[in-house]
Amino acid sequence: MNFVLHLIQALLPVTLFSAEEGVIHVTSEAYELPAATERRGVPREKERHGFEAVVFEESGYITSFAPRVVDGDGEVLPGDFLHHWVVGDIDAETPGCEAHGHDFAPLIAAGGELTGFDLPEGYGIPVEGERKYMAQSMFGNPTELDRSDVVFEAEIGFAPEGAELTALYPVWLDVDAECSEHGWRVPANTVETTTRTVTFPFDGTLHFAGAHLHDEARVLELRTPEGEVLISVSPTLGDGTAKTEAFVGPLTVEADREYVLEVVYENPAAHAIDAMGIVYALVEPS
Repeated sequence: MNFVLHLIQALLPVTLFSAEEGVIHVTSEAYELPAATERRGVPREKERHGFEAVVFEESGYITSFAPRVVDGDGEVLPGDFLHHWVVGDIDAETPGCEAHGHDFAPLIAAGGELTGFDLPEGYGIPVEGERKYMAQSMFGNPTELDRSDVVFEAEIGFAPEGAELTALYPVWLDVDAECSEHGWRVPANTVETTTRTVTFPFDGTLHFAGAHLHDEARVLELRTPEGEVLISVSPTLGDGTAKTEAFVGPLTVEADREYVLEVVYENPAAHAIDAMGIVYALVEPS
């Protein structure tokens, strides 16, 4: 049990996730984000971290997720201003990171890629009404201009429990063997390949997968032990945070099989950079 997260959650006011005509409208706390600075030639952003205790008004299913970032003037900002916004269960372990004591099982998540989803008809992610979940967020400003009243917004499609949809469960695959919340560092002027063996917690069908990567990522792949590429993500570069397209299945996965997760970074800078390589997958147990 993560006592720190439980203490934070207990002290936070509760945000109610209530659906109106099948949609939950989410708006985070607003943040003042000062312009990025440099120290000894290394860019530095002043990060802003947020925590919310959230409760779904009723049990049901998440069926879609459309995230974005906006400022106080209503201008839609690029994903560079968001590192992550994640809603999860602090009473459950992060799948794939149990050995490292990570007590936070994500339900829905957005990184700077702002990858949303619209699940196939008849499917949904089950949530428990009146159960307290936690939303964690991290913002930054990589630009030379100050930004005020920056918020994360999302429209979450919701179906009540009576809809009896087929349940999809999130699976978190992290190429970082330590499952660190901060990832790792890629040295200056280096091309680096990081590989990890990962497993799924149950047999099933993968219907959706989104990737979270940092700047200078070149490719992320999920492969079979025999080398067959199941998922390949090549970010679109040139405007800051790595942008990726979602993978939409179906794809059969097996619990007793070891898969290879690999990410390649190419760091052209004269300083080290932060790196991450995560796959958020939604899987239907067989």
